[in-house]
Amino acid sequence: MSMAPGWYPDPFSGGGYVRWWDGERWGASAPAGSEPTAAPPRSRDPWSQDAPYVLATWTQRALARMLDWLVVTVLTLPVALVLVWPAVSDFLALAPGDGALPAEAIDALRTDLVGQSVAISLVTAAVWFLYEVPQNVAYGRTLGKRALGIRVRLRDVDARPGWLAASLRWGLFTAGNLVGGIAFLLVDYLWPFWDRPYRQALHDKAARTVVVPA
Repeated sequence: MSMAPGWYPDPFSGGGYVRWWDGERWGASAPAGSEPTAAPPRSRDPWSQDAPYVLATWTQRALARMLDWLVVTVLTLPVALVLVWPAVSDFLALAPGDGALPAEAIDALRTDLVGQSVAISLVTAAVWFLYEVPQNVAYGRTLGKRALGIRVRLRDVDARPGWLAASLRWGLFTAGNLVGGIAFLLVDYLWPFWDRPYRQALHDKAARTVVVPA
């Protein structure tokens, strides 16, 4: 026998929360004792129509990530220049004045840059962690997400991610980027188009988070 619409103990989170059952599916959650007397309105947004609450759009998420990339690039660029300058300096020292570039100078530059690219990737990952994880734990959003009016929350409870969830979210995105490169980024950021009902990217699934309007 189907349950009547109403507030019931939340089956997706720990004690102390209730969740609305509309007769067919679970809806929004709320702390026990503070739930509204009526059912929360269901979103008419086609992007969020299957979810129990409104979700941030894919465009908002993509633009926010681009802004965050810009911030991290600006923060990382001075370190990257310091790391590659010795290789560039050695290359300039080997280059003759007549402009002809010997093969050994080009090979040395290529080898040095490949070696430094690993160090630059590790520095970039560290900067990403220091930039993203503390902000998501403290505020649920980075500067890019603030600019687009969206935030990260836990999937089953309307709360900011803790250190573990925020680190898992950063970790899968960063590891996938380092190992899979652009192929992983495309799959990760296109995943919300076919994911139901929470429109999660792969890094959201690892952390059990979603992105919603702020």
